[in-house]
Amino acid sequence: MNLISFIDLRNNFEGYLSLDYFNSIERFIETDSIEKIKKFFLNNEHNFSFPNIVKTLSYLTNFINSKEVFSYLCSFMFEKVKNERLLYTELVFSPQYYTINNFEFLDQIELLIETIKKTKLNIKLLINFIRNFGTKSAENYFNILKEYLDEESRFWIRGISLGGTEGSVQVQDFEKIFRDAHEENLLTTTVLGTTQNVKDSWDAVFSIQPDRITYGYNINNDFNLIRHFRATQTPIELSSSSFLMQKPIISTSIYPTKDHLFLEYFNSSFNVVSISDYSELYQSKIRNEIEYLRKIGFDESSVKEVVTSNAIKASFLTNYEKGELLLNI
Repeated sequence: MNLISFIDLRNNFEGYLSLDYFNSIERFIETDSIEKIKKFFLNNEHNFSFPNIVKTLSYLTNFINSKEVFSYLCSFMFEKVKNERLLYTELVFSPQYYTINNFEFLDQIELLIETIKKTKLNIKLLINFIRNFGTKSAENYFNILKEYLDEESRFWIRGISLGGTEGSVQVQDFEKIFRDAHEENLLTTTVLGTTQNVKDSWDAVFSIQPDRITYGYNINNDFNLIRHFRATQTPIELSSSSFLMQKPIISTSIYPTKDHLFLEYFNSSFNVVSISDYSELYQSKIRNEIEYLRKIGFDESSVKEVVTSNAIKASFLTNYEKGELLLNI
C-alpha cells in the first residue's frame, strides 16, 4: 500500500508532547539561539516521533524571527521524513495573522522550497492561507505568491484551500482566487469544515471544480451530489468520526438516516478517513468507529479495510502505535 503523510502545520502543538517538553521549548525560544535549539534537538532526538517534529516546527514558526533557525528546523524535520520512507509528503503551510510580525511570508516560502529541493524528497507544498484571512487579505497573499512563482518553483507550490463560511466571510468570496489558481496551473484542494450555510458551500464547490475535496464534515444528503462526484471522479475524503458526532441529517426517501448516506458514500468508493488531533484521542475514536461501522452493516473485511487504511495514513501515530492498533482490529 502506498503510504502518504499529510503534515499539517496548522494544528495545536500541546496535544503531541509532554508538558515538560513544551516548557523546555518555551525556555529557549526567547533567545532565538540556533546553538541552543540544535543542542536541544540533538539531545532529545531519541524522544521524537515524526509528528512531534512537525508540531515543533509548527509551534516555533509562531515566534521565530530568525531565518537561520527556521531553515534549520525545516531541514531537521525533512530528515525525519526520509526515515519514514513515504511515497510522498504533502506539507500544509498556513501563514497566520501574526506571520507578518515575524519574518515575511515569502521568506518562509522561499526557505521551505529551498529546503525541500536540498532533501531531494518528493514533498508537495500546499499553501493554505484562506481559512485564516478575510477575502482581501487572502487575495493580497495570493497575488504576492503569484509574483514569486516561476517554472522551477511551480511544482512545489501545489494548491490552496477553501474553508467554507469563516465567520462573516462567505465561501463564494474565494471563487476568484480559485479561478486564478487554476490559471496558474496550481492544483486546488477544497476543505469544507463546519459552515453556517451548507448549501452555499456546495454551490461554490460545484462552481469552482476543485481537484480534490478533503475532510467534508457537512455532507449534503443529496443524491445529485453523490452522482456528481461519482461522474467527475473528484477525490473526496470523508470522516466517519464526524458522522458519529454530527446531528442527524434531514431524512429523505433515499437516505432515511445519516447511516444510509454514509454507506452510500462508502459504496461509491470515496475515501473514508478518521480525523483526530493526537494519538490517544484517535485510539479511542477508532474503537467507536469500528463499532459504528459494524452497527450499520459493514462486514468484517470492510471494517478492517477502512480502519487499516485510516491507521496507516495517520501521520500523528508512531509506527509502534500503528502496529499496536492494527493488531487489535
